[in-house]
Amino acid sequence: MNYTLYNPQQGHAVLKDLWPQIKATLMAGQKLRIEIKQSRRSAEQNDMFHGIIHKIYIAMKAAGSKWTADDWKRLLIDQWAHETNRKIGKVAPSLDGERVEASSSSGCWHGQQTKELR
Repeated sequence: MNYTLYNPQQGHAVLKDLWPQIKATLMAGQKLRIEIKQSRRSAEQNDMFHGIIHKIYIAMKAAGSKWTADDWKRLLIDQWAHETNRKIGKVAPSLDGERVEASSSSGCWHGQQTKELR
């Protein structure tokens, strides 16, 4: 279950509604894991970000590029990180002597990072 909370009253109501289920599960001897974390980018930001990437992918495909939308996303994120002095990825040698990209995923970004990419 995931909940996006916007105010203390909503948070209290959600916890109050969930408590009977939490209590019953724990009393039955089962374990639960509860994770609370800051909200990442909004659905609107996510749609905007992926829409821009898709437009770039379509334009570059029409120009003959064989790169996927994900390839373009990684290239653009890498350039943004370089220009903003962020260290978000690594390039490492693979077992067969080639190279492997070990970058972070944009899915982990917060809304402010998405805004900065524009």
